[in-house]
Amino acid sequence: MDPKLDIQKCPSCAASAVELMTAKEVAAFLKISIKTVYAYAERGTMPVYWRFQRNVRFEKRQIMDWMQRHNQASRFSTNSNRGHGVTTER
Repeated sequence: MDPKLDIQKCPSCAASAVELMTAKEVAAFLKISIKTVYAYAERGTMPVYWRFQRNVRFEKRQIMDWMQRHNQASRFSTNSNRGHGVTTER
């Protein structure tokens, strides 16, 4: 029997494979304020896994993928500063 079919028949089994986080946990994980987490979720900037009234849950894998896609650190590498008045050669 295919394990994927078993998960489709049992939604609660599929939910156990997903690591959910509260807004407070996401804020601590990203080292940002909980207010910012709610603002990002409201604007659709951050992926939301589940929302019911004022309760929001986030999937950890989606948050980690989102962080990688929006990583700003690579824009500030020494190679990207060429031609912008910043010298990297000595």
